[in-house]
Amino acid sequence: MDAAATLGVALGAAGLLTSGFSLVYFRMQADAARRQADEARRQTEGATRLAMMESNLHMYARFRETRNNFLEYPNLEREWRSTHPAFNEMFDACGGLDNFIAVRDAMDTMQDVYFLRKDGVVTDHYWHVWTRTFFRFYSKMPTFLRVFEFAAKEGLLHPEFVAFYRPILAGQPLGDPWKKAGA
Repeated sequence: MDAAATLGVALGAAGLLTSGFSLVYFRMQADAARRQADEARRQTEGATRLAMMESNLHMYARFRETRNNFLEYPNLEREWRSTHPAFNEMFDACGGLDNFIAVRDAMDTMQDVYFLRKDGVVTDHYWHVWTRTFFRFYSKMPTFLRVFEFAAKEGLLHPEFVAFYRPILAGQPLGDPWKKAGA
């Protein structure tokens, strides 16, 4: 074999080898770009979800404030009581409207925390603190229990939260909705 043919074979092999390396390199770059795009999409989805939750919580806070302000007017409270006898009885059973509202605000906050935890927003530290203080302490208070059962029956609480919270009323530990969601 002459030198030119040998050189041609060697250059062809080098070209083939270089093409193989280029193919592997480009594949690695494409995989890295895909992972970066996936991470960017995940972060965007997370930011969008947090913005929606913040918007929902803000609107819910406005609704609670409106509800509380509405009931500060004696004539509107009388109308509420006369048109909703079950609420009228519950207000009185709680020792008055102020007590009912205070308990409902605590309950609504606990429900918010539950859904924020389920969505992975509440950290382990705060989940531990809140479930071992507020969630547990309220579960022993007769007025809270009375309002909880009433709110569950009237559909004022989300059924998923009601099912989550019921075990603590029987002295059992609370589950962790975030871990159950597989996050």
